[in-house]
Amino acid sequence: MFIMLNLNQDIGKRIREIRKQAKLTQPEVGEILGVEKAAISKYEAGEAKRGVPINLLVKIADLGNVSLDYLITGKGPGQELQPADPVEVLIFGNPKTVEKIKDRLRSEVREEFTAYKKELTPDEDHLLHVWRHTSPEIQGAALTILEQSAKESRVIDGGGSGSAEKNSAQR
Repeated sequence: MFIMLNLNQDIGKRIREIRKQAKLTQPEVGEILGVEKAAISKYEAGEAKRGVPINLLVKIADLGNVSLDYLITGKGPGQELQPADPVEVLIFGNPKTVEKIKDRLRSEVREEFTAYKKELTPDEDHLLHVWRHTSPEIQGAALTILEQSAKESRVIDGGGSGSAEKNSAQR
């Protein structure tokens, strides 16, 4: 029991060291690992009755960019390595967080697309659809023709706004 307690305290010291190197609080590490802040506090103090679960030791080693050997024994590669980016660990280390971010991004993209789609007339929407399914060469030629037509419209109408609408209404 004494050896286990001593080992837990040694591991706890290294966990605290990794957390401080990464400039994270106990609640932040808890969020990254998917556990409560109280659990992190117990792990750091070496007071967890069953020790730190191996899956969490692996994540903590990744967070600190140290080997699992170093985290458990204090020997081997470890201290000379820089801590991992906590944001990267937060995003990629917790599947729930990744899914939340993906869901939020999907929702934002969907909202932006819907708002953009509402601004298009049916003719503009059709033109955009055709444009996307046309080769780059044809797109370049069409753009040249449209730009030339726009320049001519401005010259004829004196460059006022709505000149394209005036020309199409006159035809």
